Amino acid sequence: MPVSELNLQVNLSVGGLPFKQDKQLMFIFWGIILPVIGSFGLIGNILNMIVLFRMEMKSMTVYFLRTLVLTDTGIIVGCILGLSSISVTQLHPDNPAMNYYTHVIYPHMYTPINFIVMTLQFTNVWVTVAVTIERYIAICHPFSAENFCNKRNTFILIGCISVIAIAYNIPRCFATKVTECDNITECVTSCVGNRDACRSDAMPNVTQCDNITDCITPCDGNKRDCLSLVTTYLGRTKGYEQYYSVYAYMFVIYIVPLLILIILNILLIIELMRMRTRRTESNILPTPNENSETNMSIVLILIVVVFIICQTPGLVAQFWFLDQDVLSTWLCVSNTLFALNSSVNFLIYTTVGRKFRKILFTIFCLHAQGQRNRGAHNGANELATSTEMPAYASEDEPDETSRLQSVY
Repeated sequence: MPVSELNLQVNLSVGGLPFKQDKQLMFIFWGIILPVIGSFGLIGNILNMIVLFRMEMKSMTVYFLRTLVLTDTGIIVGCILGLSSISVTQLHPDNPAMNYYTHVIYPHMYTPINFIVMTLQFTNVWVTVAVTIERYIAICHPFSAENFCNKRNTFILIGCISVIAIAYNIPRCFATKVTECDNITECVTSCVGNRDACRSDAMPNVTQCDNITDCITPCDGNKRDCLSLVTTYLGRTKGYEQYYSVYAYMFVIYIVPLLILIILNILLIIELMRMRTRRTESNILPTPNENSETNMSIVLILIVVVFIICQTPGLVAQFWFLDQDVLSTWLCVSNTLFALNSSVNFLIYTTVGRKFRKILFTIFCLHAQGQRNRGAHNGANELATSTEMPAYASEDEPDETSRLQSVY
């Protein structure tokens, strides 16, 4: 699997030369740090969903943010399943359960996880670009915003990005496959602990530890459960391995989006500073809607800055001239930052987003009040044994939805 993709495998092929990642380093980053980051990220994203799917704004930004939180959540889950699990099992290869997971279960998981995560990454990257363009038009070209930034165009754009993301990543489903080690003739020493790896007629050249990259499944005395994750004919072609997995991926996921985001964010920051200067000089107070738009733009700028910081190391990992040890370490760091990028938006929303904080506070207050009301209702019912009427009932009492809408 080329380095240009998310490294969900322990074994990589760099310039035709195999190397194995440092298992302890993998365990530290992917087995400890990444799950901790991912757990907090999942909690934060759940809270993001609760708030964002209740927010009603004139701006179309909220629809992009809803898409981002969904893709962020999927990326976190995919990273934990694809990276954290294998890093833990590789550290304890002699454990029968972990050995079975590594060499029987995981080969079946790799291709679908790789496809899903890469599709979510594509969607996440280009939705981030789309929402940045929307903010740029709304702030820098407000008179054109009504024509371009509407709900219909927003849904069409999100739908197109999703369809293109799926279509672009379909070849990954046919680049690898799981096969059984047929016609097993002998067992050879593998790089995984003191276990044995199966040699089959399909891979007669697997003769020493350093060359075992395809058939890594240990076989026991009965030589059962021998599975291998192999590259298909498509995955071995120059068009896939070099042009699709390296060059196209590098330009589509990193270079083009990062350039667009950097340029538009610089223009956004300059325009926001100009607006603030004009208001200060003319002593004109901004309207509530202008304040809301400005605050949303600042939130987005911070999201994009974090995105650029966390995604740029992944761009560096595309360069195969890096030393193998450096590349191994860099992949551990870059994939962890990739998960971090999907986990920190809640902190940005709560720190900078005034409307987000207000809605989140309102939701928790309504939940707490509802718990108190139910407690009072249950207590009153226990006392009112002679009547079927509830102790707490009022047609004039507004429900949670009407209270939440009153925030606006």
